[in-house]
Amino acid sequence: MLKKILLVLVPVILSGCNGQSDQEIISQAKESVTQGLKSAYKPDQCLRSKIIENGGLSRKGSAVANCDSSINPNKEITFSELKVYRHKDYNSVCGIVSGSTDISRIGARFAYSSAEKDSPFLYYSKYPIIEGAQKNKENTQVMNIIRNQYEIERMAKCK
Repeated sequence: MLKKILLVLVPVILSGCNGQSDQEIISQAKESVTQGLKSAYKPDQCLRSKIIENGGLSRKGSAVANCDSSINPNKEITFSELKVYRHKDYNSVCGIVSGSTDISRIGARFAYSSAEKDSPFLYYSKYPIIEGAQKNKENTQVMNIIRNQYEIERMAKCK
């Protein structure tokens, strides 16, 4: 009888040991966000934009939009307000990543899911490439789409 109980209890107990700690989940989220920043950052984009602007091929101030729009992963990156959410089939981490662009500071809220670990959603504190463009209906719609998509991601992963 004791053997039967042990045969049932041991697998149940051991299966609980495979769960990840919050720190492990946070570490995976940080790595995923950092890799996403590295793949999105184009180191020569700012320099090219400045050369094009200085050559008179684009309007004054357009280089700022390209130089101030994404986190430079070669500079210090910090994470804050990290919170783990455990769901039935996956874990999520939501928080803020902060760093520097090529000319200033920038931050982004993010929603990471272990089910989609290669594509955390980032919602930046500013979008100079869109905001710097002439204000019109289309740019406002783009900003609303980005904001709405982040809310969808946050509602699905951060609750």
